[in-house]
Amino acid sequence: MKIGDRLRKRRKELGYTVEKVAELCDWPTGGRVSHYENGRRQAGLDDIEILAKALQTTSSWIAYGMELAGYMYEGTEEQCLKQAQATGLIPVLPWEHAIKWKEGKDKATTKAKTYIPYYDKFYEDLFALEAKNDFMSTNTIDFSYKEGDLLLIRSINPENEDIVLVRLDGDENPVFKKYRKEGGVIYFMSINSVIPPRESTINDCIIGVLFEKIPKSIRYKSNIK
Repeated sequence: MKIGDRLRKRRKELGYTVEKVAELCDWPTGGRVSHYENGRRQAGLDDIEILAKALQTTSSWIAYGMELAGYMYEGTEEQCLKQAQATGLIPVLPWEHAIKWKEGKDKATTKAKTYIPYYDKFYEDLFALEAKNDFMSTNTIDFSYKEGDLLLIRSINPENEDIVLVRLDGDENPVFKKYRKEGGVIYFMSINSVIPPRESTINDCIIGVLFEKIPKSIRYKSNIK
């Protein structure tokens, strides 16, 4: 099932017309919705997030077919660990422990008390962080976020223009930067042209690549029993 098929399916489940969806998205006509459904245009991440909110689902499900990827389970550490082992949930790590993911998954997940299920292809190298302004306010990067959004990170080798989570030499906590490799040299970029590119050093540590964002507005919560 393609993105357009999922959009149409969800719209019909809600009993909406394309005009109703456009109205909820604050778009002037239903033409954009029709184009997305019919595959005549490809929806970008920003529009996918807008559509997800209008259709009361997640951007992950629209983009990749994951159902309720933002559904969160909470409980004691023991409850979450048991649930994670049984279903392959993704750990939501505290920011200060994200670097431990590079030291070993088992070591990092002992610090996670919240997990999210992932219903598409499960990746062993996937974890999540909750966006927090005090950790992200100094980042100038080309994706928007709100405090409370979940940021899914994969521990894979980055490609040019990927947004990476990296702990820079001398810093205590990791930050998001754009990755670029030119002539064998790695640079960490900020979108703000005032800030010059930073050449990577041997002590920089790339933790992972930004893989997906689950907006706070479409997260659901439940307690593990």
